[in-house]
Amino acid sequence: MPPAGPPLTTSVEPATALNSASDHDLETIPGLLGLVASFEDWNDSETTVNGTPSHYPGSFSSGSFQTMVSSSCEVYVEKMVLLQLGYPLWSPQPDLGVCEKHRRRGVSPGDIGIITPEGSFDFLFNILHTAQHPLNPNDLPEDFVSLSLPDDDILRLPLFDEEAHLSNMVVQQKFDESTGDISYDCKSNDKGALLSMPHGAVEKSFKSMLDVQEFVHRYCSRWYKYAVNIGRDVDRHSLCVVTSCIKSDSWGILTFDQEVKERKGFTVIGKRQIRNEKLPSMKWKKRGDASSYRTGPGRDGLPDSLENQCLFFSAYHISLAQKEWDEIWEQRTSAVMNENGKRPSSLGDPDSSRASKKSRRNNDEPGEQASTHTNIECNVEISEIASKNILFHPLKEVNEWLLSQVPDARAAITHDSDWFAGCKDGHFDAEHLLETVKEQYIAGYCKDTKTCTLKPREEIKSSYCRR
Repeated sequence: MPPAGPPLTTSVEPATALNSASDHDLETIPGLLGLVASFEDWNDSETTVNGTPSHYPGSFSSGSFQTMVSSSCEVYVEKMVLLQLGYPLWSPQPDLGVCEKHRRRGVSPGDIGIITPEGSFDFLFNILHTAQHPLNPNDLPEDFVSLSLPDDDILRLPLFDEEAHLSNMVVQQKFDESTGDISYDCKSNDKGALLSMPHGAVEKSFKSMLDVQEFVHRYCSRWYKYAVNIGRDVDRHSLCVVTSCIKSDSWGILTFDQEVKERKGFTVIGKRQIRNEKLPSMKWKKRGDASSYRTGPGRDGLPDSLENQCLFFSAYHISLAQKEWDEIWEQRTSAVMNENGKRPSSLGDPDSSRASKKSRRNNDEPGEQASTHTNIECNVEISEIASKNILFHPLKEVNEWLLSQVPDARAAITHDSDWFAGCKDGHFDAEHLLETVKEQYIAGYCKDTKTCTLKPREEIKSSYCRR
């Protein structure tokens, strides 16, 4: 297996299109800079945590995005992403098609995957595990590289207590000790969403992201090659690398597609009185005027107490430059058109990889197999297929701007924390997000990996003050 290489030395330079006085050539510094945006002065909004009004954004103001909100999934994402806890999953439960070991764990730091149009996380592999690890799929290429971190590098902390909830609405909550039911009375001048966490939630995250960040910059292009090669429905903005996640063992979701101006009744969630192996243990007993409702986990043969339901996750989001994306598809086309029906060695041979991996796995449980993928083989030319419509994510536009500023970059990489810069006056202004981001960041170029990222302007100013 190839070594991960020496520590990444990043030369951060301003993009030529930037003309601010803060845009200076920077000295070469070891490692990549952390991606953390700062913001202040949030105003009150009709957003509550556990029924108490809080100071975080209350609504989007992008007209173009508002027109996209036509489904309950999109309403849920639009409202819950404002909490700045990460990206909200409409379907928190792990994919039932993956192996039991992965379902027991759920989305975790180090996972690489795709946010699906249905609001779930499509797992590809985990960078913390080797190609032979049972949690990783069988068809990883022979040149796959994993990131080695200490066993205790993942931090686990309680985040929400039992009977907690999150919502963009004004919510009154009551708990019935005799039945264990939780009732919510909701009111809002806009569309609304509510997440109930009857048993609370925990957060799992990397203690330090420096090594992870450098690893993402070094190998991101390989991961896109793999995703295209196995036939995943991806575009050049699809892949993300999970750095933290908020998880629970049970949850309930409500959305209101219309304004909730009056308290027309309350919603109640509680344990199902009659156990049914095919149904979630929790259920909405009363739903008021909610337009959609969900509970989980669904019955999948696993114990009820597993904290494997991913409610939110934060990640590095990777966008490839168009030239890099085109090259990957050219390689894929050549592979499929090969007379022997085999991929080029750079992409790995799925058949030989599976066979060799099977012989290397001696500790698999009987009858259990890791997730596998279908490989496409045909005798016609394959062209790039447009991905399905994806859910809105603030960083897509930011990454496109970075790539436009740094023509030599093969990829742009930003973190979920970066788009928080777009939060102003109690709202997330998606329409003017890029303008706001540019006020706080410049485009930074990493020569060693030919990738670009955001560089906080304040760090640039402070570095020159120390000279």
